[in-house]
Amino acid sequence: MEKKKEKEKNKELEEREEEIVDWEQRLASQWSNVYIKRRELRGRERELLQREIAVSQRNEASIRLSAESRRVCEEATRAMKTISEWEEAPTVANAAIHDIVLGLKTTPGVMH
Repeated sequence: MEKKKEKEKNKELEEREEEIVDWEQRLASQWSNVYIKRRELRGRERELLQREIAVSQRNEASIRLSAESRRVCEEATRAMKTISEWEEAPTVANAAIHDIVLGLKTTPGVMH
């Protein structure tokens, strides 16, 4: 009887030991999978960070180009205004001369 109980106990212990070994193997396998996934996620994280940096640099370049474009447009507007003033100058001068001449013709006491 005593031997039977001891055999049963040994059998239970062996089964428990097998279960523990099985759990250890599954845990080791799961840990390996977790490690691999963690490494993959870190790689993806680095890739996303690099993309974020690239987008940020493109945004900064876009902002600089936009500011430069505004500056060039402002300079072009000033240049066009100056050109327009130069083109109008002879017309204004001719009109002033014309007004002076007409004024002389219509001024009493001035010989024509």
